[in-house]
Amino acid sequence: MCILDDLFLFDHNRLLNFILGRSESTLTNKEIFCFAITFMWIVYLFEVYLDYRQYKVIQKHTDVPAELKSVLSEETFTKAREYSSVKIRAGFLFDFYSEIETTVILVCGLMPLLWNYCGQQVANVPIDAVYKEILQSSLFLVIGTVVTTLTNLPIDYYKHFVIEERFGFNKQTRMFYFKDLIKKFIVTQILMQPIIGILIWIIHWGGDYFFLYCWIFTVCIALFLATIYPEVIAPLFDKYTPLKEGKLREMIEELARKVSFPLTKIFVVDGSTRSTHSNAYLYGFCNNKRIVLFDTLLEDYQNEKAKKEEEEEKEKEKEKNKDENASSNQEGQEEPKKEEKEKKKEAKKGCTNDEVVSVLAHEIGHWRYSHTVKNLVISQAYIFVCYMLFAMLFKNREIYIAFGFTDNQPVFIGLLLIFSHILAPLSQIVSFFMQVMSRHFEYQADGYAVQQGYADLLASALVKLNSDNLGFPIYDTLYSSYHHSHPPLMQRLKAIKKKTD
Repeated sequence: MCILDDLFLFDHNRLLNFILGRSESTLTNKEIFCFAITFMWIVYLFEVYLDYRQYKVIQKHTDVPAELKSVLSEETFTKAREYSSVKIRAGFLFDFYSEIETTVILVCGLMPLLWNYCGQQVANVPIDAVYKEILQSSLFLVIGTVVTTLTNLPIDYYKHFVIEERFGFNKQTRMFYFKDLIKKFIVTQILMQPIIGILIWIIHWGGDYFFLYCWIFTVCIALFLATIYPEVIAPLFDKYTPLKEGKLREMIEELARKVSFPLTKIFVVDGSTRSTHSNAYLYGFCNNKRIVLFDTLLEDYQNEKAKKEEEEEKEKEKEKNKDENASSNQEGQEEPKKEEKEKKKEAKKGCTNDEVVSVLAHEIGHWRYSHTVKNLVISQAYIFVCYMLFAMLFKNREIYIAFGFTDNQPVFIGLLLIFSHILAPLSQIVSFFMQVMSRHFEYQADGYAVQQGYADLLASALVKLNSDNLGFPIYDTLYSSYHHSHPPLMQRLKAIKKKTD
């Protein structure tokens, strides 16, 4: 009998009772494993189906929608269509690879093999059992992260240096990319090692109410990371400089005064060193708010950068011409170069000062309606429920046996298995409703910008941002509902127009 038959033969009320931790409804280890694998593949196949629906939409629409003909060029639309098609086609392959990789890890019992190997390495360390488990978990995390990084490296590399570079987004050199990768690994380990160690210690020490202490610790960590990330972590990867004095700064400060936004600092981040994708965000607690603008968002910065690049190219050409004799072949090669330069000049990117302010009015709308606080409260409530369910389940030996851990029940492994696989259905449901709520918040923030008198400018900025990022403006409804935290461009433009009518 196949594992699918095993899964669907048992009473599904027992599955619900098991997830809720009711002892009278224990599942066998085989049923638990079948449930985890099958649910994982059901989610994967559903997402493939959604991608296929969106791919058909992209193939069907070959002309700019009538609503966007006045603001979106045929050339940009065609390029966005091609970019989206390439990403989805590549995604079919990448997602299949990832699903097979996870299935092989689970079916072949590679996790318990790695855990036992780590146990052998720390076996002779003269420390208490709990601290030895923490040390073993630490080694497991390091090796597991290295292996995962290496197995995903070809895909990540292809995304950056083939797909993103083909469409003009990737600006990283290979040296920069690998330095970034190593830096991310080091920072992740510095942050995760103490967090995992303390969680394991709390679970051993906390008694019946350890889940409450774990949740309090997680809330503190979330607030701590939200505080230090922009000040300490983000500057390790990108350069943040104060926005220079000028018209844009004055306009932003005027908007902040008008809506009583407690602005203290405005930064520009050099996002263009790694990508031409653009963004802007706010951060900070209470009366200490900061604004961060990507240089790729600002038209003035883009123009300055284009001029510098053009001057550098001219200097390089002059130096080249000194050492080389002009030939008929070289003259023939100069024409395409001129054409490329002309294209660069034509392809203006970024938003005008007025449009940037309209985008910030939208971002301030999130602050006005306390969207960040609401997201934090809901996410922490969800984490609390997960910790409660974990407390009910983590001593169930059948869970560990199901995934090959027949000799012991390590806390860190319990966290991985229960949060990643046993509670996967709950995670999917909560994730979907968070997406729905996020789209509602985006409409609210757009509405706030409209109230401040930025309707036309915000609409113009949204079109430019969508064009600069090569976003395809037409989406399958089911695909968008499942994947998007922001409403599609055309829906947002319609909502803005409706608010102004």
